[in-house]
Amino acid sequence: MPRDRNRFGVSPTLRKSIYLITPATEHPTYFGAEVFAATGLSPAARFADLAPPTVAALVPPDFDIQICDEFISPPDLDDPADFIGLTGKSPQVA
Repeated sequence: MPRDRNRFGVSPTLRKSIYLITPATEHPTYFGAEVFAATGLSPAARFADLAPPTVAALVPPDFDIQICDEFISPPDLDDPADFIGLTGKSPQVA
């Protein structure tokens, strides 16, 4: 392993980053933006999902944090984050 990386492959001198993703479900839910989109409105969430911001609040302060709610926009699969976090709910289990 290179000397400029720790055991997780992250440089200890650079700011670390985490990308938190809330995946969308295949069926409408009370969290979903598809109800707004089906009526011709911009995607929006009627009820905020508090799981990603709660996890973000627990991340150490030396991290850069990005949150993606797939109900609103697709995740950036090319994001160069050091860590990726996925949330989920029981209705999302296939």
